[in-house]
Parts: sequence; C-alpha cells; structure tokens
Amino acid sequence: MAAGGMSAIREADAEVKGQFETDAVKAAVAAKLGVCEALEVQRYRTQVVAGTNFKVHAKVDGKDVIITAFRPLPHTGEALSVSDVVEGSDL
Repeated sequence: MAAGGMSAIREADAEVKGQFETDAVKAAVAAKLGVCEALEVQRYRTQVVAGTNFKVHAKVDGKDVIITAFRPLPHTGEALSVSDVVEGSDL
C-alpha cells in the first residue's frame, strides 16, 4: 500500500461484517437504492485518514454493490457513516 493509498482487497472478516451488516447501514443503502432487505459483505479495502475510509463490496438483495463509508476516530464518539452506494463489484 502506498502512503495515503487504499489497502489491498481483503475478504470480509467478522469485525467488518459486524460494522456493515447493521440496520443503520441497511437503511442508508435502502435510501440510495430504494430497497435493502438482505446485505452480506464480501470484500473490502480501507484507507487510514483522520479515521478510516472503507470501500466495501457487498451483496444487497442478490445484486453486487459498492458501499463507500467513513468511520471516525474512536474519541469522536461518532458512528460509521455511508457516503455512497453504487451497483457494481469493482473495488
């Protein structure tokens, strides 16, 4: 990984699935796509900034989507926020 760049693509582990397979993320995805009954995280990349940027490949109701999100540093007390959702599988 280059300094400031995105990490290599990794298979989703329990920690990442726990952060993204939540009602709050499903609601954010549904707001962008119109519906989100089932969400299963497949792979992801990260970028460390003043927090962590995520690009996550997930299956949403059987469709491939990319979720872009930001998790602030823990001391802020702020939650993970979804900034974009697009159909596709390219991270």
